[in-house]
Amino acid sequence: MPEKLLKKLNRIKQNGTKKALNRAEVRRILDFLKEDKSVRGLENYAVFRLLYATGLRGQELCNMKWGDIEFDEDAKGYFVNGIGKGGKAFRQEVVDPDAMRAVKIYFNHAFKRKPKPEDHVFWTVPSYNGDICKPLNYNVLYHRIVDIGEAVRKAGIQISRLW
Repeated sequence: MPEKLLKKLNRIKQNGTKKALNRAEVRRILDFLKEDKSVRGLENYAVFRLLYATGLRGQELCNMKWGDIEFDEDAKGYFVNGIGKGGKAFRQEVVDPDAMRAVKIYFNHAFKRKPKPEDHVFWTVPSYNGDICKPLNYNVLYHRIVDIGEAVRKAGIQISRLW
């Protein structure tokens, strides 16, 4: 085996596997995020809640448009359709109906209108005068999640392992 690959494998083994958050930890984070009523706060809450309720990858979340979300009358629930890793189509159930309510509240608050099917679900929040909203990209999402983790730690919320 090449030396470079051996180093990488050893590094992975030393770090171990990532530990998932338990329900109590997720609830504490959601309660913390729900307190912020700014556009960014509403979006952070909606992003975190939807990621938890669907298990979508970050890039799948960033690519999601309102036309990709459907309500299934037979199942009495929401589903997200899209193209995932490897170009494979997916249909993922949103197991928490409150996640979709949070997404709708965020969008209505941010844009003061109902979404169109071609609209992206999540957008960047302008950070300076003259900045414009753009569809949320993976890099911004990653930093937003890291910022959520730091804010949770600063607030003294005990999490076994967060990012």
